[in-house]
Amino acid sequence: MRGKEIERVGEIFPGALQTSLTMEGLLFAAFGFLYSAYCHYSTLATPENPLRAPIVHKLARACLFICIAVTLDGLLAVVIIIGTIFPGSVVGMLLGLGFVATIILVAVINWYLALSM
Repeated sequence: MRGKEIERVGEIFPGALQTSLTMEGLLFAAFGFLYSAYCHYSTLATPENPLRAPIVHKLARACLFICIAVTLDGLLAVVIIIGTIFPGSVVGMLLGLGFVATIILVAVINWYLALSM
């Protein structure tokens, strides 16, 4: 009974990883769109009119929320990758570590841009 449960969990990992990576890509795209809108509205401030548009603060909060979501999704993907590569080969481990490095890089870029707002 225990072996079949482990086998079923092993079948879930590839789909969960694909879903997690797709979700992270979509969140990163949404962050990029909102960040470009934030930059556009921030550049409209001039020395004569230094106040930025009210939407700028809402965009900054939305970008921060997306950063949190990307980080949580990245952690989920890292857990899935670790769960699938340890019984595998060296090539699988290297591929998994490459995915982990990419996920961490996306999260770091998001946090850097969000905190510089």
